[in-house]
Amino acid sequence: MTTPCGSKVSYRGFKTRGEAAALATHTLNVFGEMCPGPLLKAEARVREMAPGDTLVMESDHSCTVRLLREHLRRLPCRFRVEEVGFGVWRLTIERR
Repeated sequence: MTTPCGSKVSYRGFKTRGEAAALATHTLNVFGEMCPGPLLKAEARVREMAPGDTLVMESDHSCTVRLLREHLRRLPCRFRVEEVGFGVWRLTIERR
């Protein structure tokens, strides 16, 4: 499924206390975008996500990665950063 802003959402289900629950995985491609655009998009997406949902972002700007690391520490989430190619980073952000 694609959201109005163009990011993709997929759902994965699991059982919790006897009920079926669905968690979403959102993807956001911010290649070529300069700050603060990716930062604002990530913050808006994290704030509208449900606890347990995941946002996967890819960027080709090191400044975006640095600013997101600093900013995400203040939001209710945990995150992981991987360099998946030369100058390409993938941020995996999970809403708590």
